Amino acid sequence: MEGCPVEIQLRTHYQDTWAQAMEFFGDRWGRAIRYGGEPVDPESRDGSADGPTRRETIVGLKAIGDGLHSLARVENSLEKLRRLGADSSQIEELEREISVTFGRQKKTYDVLRRSFQ
Repeated sequence: MEGCPVEIQLRTHYQDTWAQAMEFFGDRWGRAIRYGGEPVDPESRDGSADGPTRRETIVGLKAIGDGLHSLARVENSLEKLRRLGADSSQIEELEREISVTFGRQKKTYDVLRRSFQ
């Protein structure tokens, strides 16, 4: 429509993953978590009785966000090194760092996933 403002968001895969997760939990537990606030009823356990609280889940989600940021940074560095023709030892070191970071992400994700089973 002519004269209607439009917002276009350009995100990396990691940024989109983070944004979608924050939308998911924000819609369920209160929009404040998108801005660093507490979820509604932060001590509630929505999964099993021994699962994480909402507060703990959000802390885990923030850890995933930090890991996604680290992973994107390392992948960007790796791509720059490849373009510059870096030696294979530098590339292998970054690939190991990506693998370790991904492993941490998976552990954190598994904790969050269990909270909703």
